[in-house]
Amino acid sequence: MREKLLTLTVTIPAPDNFTGRVLIRVETGVVLGSYVLRKNEFTTTVESFFESAKMAGAQIIYPDNKSTLAEKMGKIGGHHG
Repeated sequence: MREKLLTLTVTIPAPDNFTGRVLIRVETGVVLGSYVLRKNEFTTTVESFFESAKMAGAQIIYPDNKSTLAEKMGKIGGHHG
């Protein structure tokens, strides 16, 4: 069975020849807001962000000044490697 498609009309602050990415917030079929992503912006999950930071050699220290990213990732079942 084919999924029903929702058609939305969204007004964004961009020129007519805009090419790019837009985040759109929709609730029960109504557009509540939109955000045009800049060229250096992207979206990801929190887990993927932490994993990317870890792979890049970053060490995130939480406000308690005791827990590190690696410890937190271990506690929430993050990837190890």
